[in-house]
Amino acid sequence: MGRWPVWGNLGSEQDPIYYGLPTFGRDGIKIARHITHDADDDPECVDEITQESIDDLRRHLHAEFVPQVESFLGAEHCHYTNTATEDFIIDLHPEDDRIAIGAGFSGHGFKFGPVTGRALVELVCEGQVHTPELAAMRELFSVAPQ
Repeated sequence: MGRWPVWGNLGSEQDPIYYGLPTFGRDGIKIARHITHDADDDPECVDEITQESIDDLRRHLHAEFVPQVESFLGAEHCHYTNTATEDFIIDLHPEDDRIAIGAGFSGHGFKFGPVTGRALVELVCEGQVHTPELAAMRELFSVAPQ
């Protein structure tokens, strides 16, 4: 299979978010709909994938892809953590600045692994982030100590 990009259709406030990426180690592409649930979801109790969900993905594929996707190979759930705002948490622990926290990556952490790792090392070793974009976002969203 030649090159195939990672893609996303962010929709609007009312429309769902769809995304896709190449699969590795099996045929086809992955297409998914980003859906978040409550904080107390139990990963051991997963809802069945409904025909309605599959039909929704097929409608999106039909509307957006040329040439048309020829076959459907299977369905599965993807689990990932996210914050209520879907913003990443990259910060020092409020009670122990020897501990850096990187969490809530909403399924996108793998794409940011190198820069996240660098930011966490900088926080622990130097107490601040040097990557300008991350430093600006950290300052914008940081919560002042109580």
